[in-house]
Amino acid sequence: MIKNAYKYIFMLLYRFVYWVVKGVSIDSLINQNSTKENFEHFKESFKTSVLFRRTWEIRRFAIESAIQNDFDGELYYLELGVWKGSSSNFFSKYVKKIYAFDSFEGLREDWIGYFMEKGHFNLNKKIPKLNSNVEPIVGFVQDTLDDFLKHNSPIINFVHLDMDTYPSTKYALERLKPFLNKGAIIIFDELYNYAGWEFGEYKALKEVFREDEYIFKAFNTLGHQVVIQIK
Repeated sequence: MIKNAYKYIFMLLYRFVYWVVKGVSIDSLINQNSTKENFEHFKESFKTSVLFRRTWEIRRFAIESAIQNDFDGELYYLELGVWKGSSSNFFSKYVKKIYAFDSFEGLREDWIGYFMEKGHFNLNKKIPKLNSNVEPIVGFVQDTLDDFLKHNSPIINFVHLDMDTYPSTKYALERLKPFLNKGAIIIFDELYNYAGWEFGEYKALKEVFREDEYIFKAFNTLGHQVVIQIK
């Protein structure tokens, strides 16, 4: 029995050292392959886009690019996916008003291809502290966006899409597309550069927009954010 115990401990130590030294696991392989796939897929777009390394920088670039397209300052600015409100408050410093859509109940569905399940980011419907010019639209986007669009008939100049999952993002893009101003900016918070990227926001973008309907404007090379501009 003692011999078997030593053998078991030896095998555990061997496996531990192997994974540490080799750095090989399903998780690491998934991420390595994802990085290579992303580079190959977007390498031509990198050459014609502005590249950033920090999230706040690409967000600033996105909102400032949108403002340049809003000559009267009367166009609409939206965020879909608010969570704790840090990005809503950031964008609100640049505009008169921004509408912030969120259920504050977390993900509406499992994040397929990634490491988060339905309900992740749940705040139990508690609205975070938001700046005075941020108007929260509470509820799942599937239950609130159509009424908002019907009631306001907005000309939308800026959208921050941060709903993470494919079904919710596609739903939003399909509804928003007819209301987007020419030259409007959309910044995706998780478009690429992570495991499962091709099954998330990017898949929704490809299914709703043709490639000749937008251009890539910026990438966060250390994050997941991508900015596009509507033609």
